[in-house]
Amino acid sequence: MTKLFSLRTSFRFSLTLRVIALSSLLLLVLVTLFTWLGHSNLTRQFQESRSQQHERQQREIRLALQRSSENLRQLAGLTAASTGLGYPFQEGNLNELDDVLDAQWPSLQVEAGIDEIVVVDINGRTLGNWGEHNTATILPIESWIKHVINSESPLTTLRCSTICQQFAAAPILAEGESVGMVVLARSLADVTRQAKEISNSEIATLVTGSIEGNSIAQARQLDAWNGHLVALTHEELSLALLQRAATTVPVQRLIEEPLSLQHNGRNLELSAVYMGEDTTSSRAGYFLLMSDITDQLKAINQDTRTLLVAGVIGWLAAELLLLMILMGPMARYVESLGCCHVWRTVVLAKYAIPSRLTEAPCPMRLMYSKLLP
Repeated sequence: MTKLFSLRTSFRFSLTLRVIALSSLLLLVLVTLFTWLGHSNLTRQFQESRSQQHERQQREIRLALQRSSENLRQLAGLTAASTGLGYPFQEGNLNELDDVLDAQWPSLQVEAGIDEIVVVDINGRTLGNWGEHNTATILPIESWIKHVINSESPLTTLRCSTICQQFAAAPILAEGESVGMVVLARSLADVTRQAKEISNSEIATLVTGSIEGNSIAQARQLDAWNGHLVALTHEELSLALLQRAATTVPVQRLIEEPLSLQHNGRNLELSAVYMGEDTTSSRAGYFLLMSDITDQLKAINQDTRTLLVAGVIGWLAAELLLLMILMGPMARYVESLGCCHVWRTVVLAKYAIPSRLTEAPCPMRLMYSKLLP
């Protein structure tokens, strides 16, 4: 009987464990699948959000550049149309020209952020200069005069060298004829500040193309991009990141798709906004935006862990419930098997029932099958 009891117990537990093992395997596969799908969905939503944000940043920064350029054009037109500015050209009185612009220069410099004013005649001869001239920036005055005089309308352009500046040139009229041109120059300090506010990230200004007599520090030169950095925020962090990125991807690719990098234990994202190209010198300017996305990625990983923990807890609860449900029926089923064993080995053998009758169904099993739902 002890052997029979041991057989019944081992059979009951082996059958129960087999059911639980198979169900556990199925539930673990489902938990893993749902966790992976949840992580993939969160990552995809984050990437789509960053892509949309990148496109929005590009639109808003370009719009800020356009607004700044349009404002500078209007200032150049107003300066050229100032009362008394055209008459000194006709009379050749440079002192009177100086007096007219000396009165306007302080307000243009302080309120509008103008860095330089240049006044030239129709022959390209400089008649006056106010502000600080960037010696590395060579202005194509003759081509500007030709365009402005022929069209009798202002022009705007962006030129980058050791710094990036916006220029606006407007014709000076006297008695309905163009007698000269006034040129206003302004740095991108205001646009850079707006770009930093829009992107809420560190920002740098990159100029690609060679510059004669380049005085830029060697650390700020990025040979892989054939360019140099003319402005940079948080230099101790940003410079090392940009030097690493320059050897990874071309700068043009950053305009289409941001680059994700790990630096000093932080997850950073680098993107670029194209400012414009100077066709006369083949130099182009870019805004480089560096965003810290560590917190967002940590949130995704935390949500994934939460999904995994919830799945494991659900799996354990399901297994315990399944075990509770199966223990009773399995015990009764194994009990019936034990009775059948006694029926065959003891009762039928004792009374010498023929062997062909020992194949008859066990009465306990028949009864148990009727009791089972």
